[in-house]
Amino acid sequence: MSDLRVYEPAAFATALEASQACRIPLPPEATNIRVAGWSAGVAHEEYLRFEAPVAVCLKHAAILVPGAMLAPVPTDRFAADQRPPQSGIFRDLSWFDLAVAQNVVGAGGGSQCPQVWVDQNRGVLYCRIAD
Repeated sequence: MSDLRVYEPAAFATALEASQACRIPLPPEATNIRVAGWSAGVAHEEYLRFEAPVAVCLKHAAILVPGAMLAPVPTDRFAADQRPPQSGIFRDLSWFDLAVAQNVVGAGGGSQCPQVWVDQNRGVLYCRIAD
């Protein structure tokens, strides 16, 4: 991957700062915001994680995947859903801790369509966009 580009900034202090940097609008209540992404030619993946009240996470999930219905996701699906990128791309993606999520609803997925999950126990939204 000679044309590999990686974007892996430190955690953002505010939702506004994160929205300006990653061009994904975030709710003002979002905290502990992390984003990362890579691209090589036309292939790419982007990751987003933030914490907020559960109602805010659910509302924002509906914004990220308009028209999709959030549905319960069994925890045994996370191994397949998490699909980490090829090792060595990111310095640290441990913050995308979907594997520890519980009481999760999710929606979306597929080429260029965001896939979102909301951990309703902890108030965490996860999002991945891949192609």
